[in-house]
Amino acid sequence: MRKISRMGTDRVGEEASREKRTAGELDARADALRGLRDEQVPCLVAGAYAFFEYTGIFRDTKDLDLFVRAGDLEGAFRVLEPAGFRVARARTPLKLLAVRTGLAQYGRNNITYVRGMGSFADLNAFCTDAPLQAEDYRTKGSWRLSCCPPCRNCHHVCPTGCIPYDGKVIDAERCLTYLNEHEEAFPQWLDAGSHNALVGCMRCQEMCPANRVYLRIPKVVAEFDHEETAWVLRGLPADQLPEGVREKLRRLDMEGYSTVIGRNLQALAAAEKNRSSTQPDPRDPSGL
Repeated sequence: MRKISRMGTDRVGEEASREKRTAGELDARADALRGLRDEQVPCLVAGAYAFFEYTGIFRDTKDLDLFVRAGDLEGAFRVLEPAGFRVARARTPLKLLAVRTGLAQYGRNNITYVRGMGSFADLNAFCTDAPLQAEDYRTKGSWRLSCCPPCRNCHHVCPTGCIPYDGKVIDAERCLTYLNEHEEAFPQWLDAGSHNALVGCMRCQEMCPANRVYLRIPKVVAEFDHEETAWVLRGLPADQLPEGVREKLRRLDMEGYSTVIGRNLQALAAAEKNRSSTQPDPRDPSGL
């Protein structure tokens, strides 16, 4: 039976998808997918295979792209290892690796942008002994987004002034993301009104034209009651938190920041309160 793609019945290059890959390589990919399916580990097939299914056009690929939620990673590891493939996280400069392999491009704000996701992508790297065919990839085109040269939005909205008007390197130690992801006390020079997120800083990403479409993507939401909030404010390591609180932080991809979220939450609440108090009341004519 011939499978029909969403874009029609033609499947250009389908035979090449088998001819250009060895049987062992194709079997490895199939075994990995079967293992994840049988153990009910949610995953999304992306890359060339997804493009093939949606358009019927085959583009040669030397890898299998899978998206797995952060909370399902350990389950994916457990499935793949008995199937004969060992997988481990790789400690590597993720942004540089993503750009050098063609996955992403740099923005002026030194954040990486992935096609189809903008800057809202969580980069991870893994090592495996699965029999995948290696490729000597050479970056094609510019490392920087094409919209960056004429644009200075991120420079103008940066709350700490760490993004220079001219130049390519930001002052990383002044970046609010750097400051609120570390446990040290906030420096005295930091404006208390700069805080705008529990972790990181969204100002440059919200104003970036490359993110315009992706800002409409529905946000992941988790609600914390008073007792759960009290746990968060204690700034404890994740393994000392109740499982319900850990699960909600995991859903937000913030479990690894449990020791700083409480401090950041208080700083953010103070900044929001100050912003609200300084805005004129539209009901008060004297404030217009």
